[in-house]
Amino acid sequence: MQACKTLVTQRLKASGAPWSRQGAGGVRSLRSLLQSDRFSDAFHFRQATRYAT
Repeated sequence: MQACKTLVTQRLKASGAPWSRQGAGGVRSLRSLLQSDRFSDAFHFRQATRYAT
């Protein structure tokens, strides 16, 4: 329950910050990766798959 408040509520319910469903999903994914210390691994994986020859 605390993770929901941390990951979603603080970021998406900011005053004057309208979010599309797609944008909110992106923010949720990024914050989840950051909170779980997996961002670096995900970033490197994305770079490797995007620029693979």
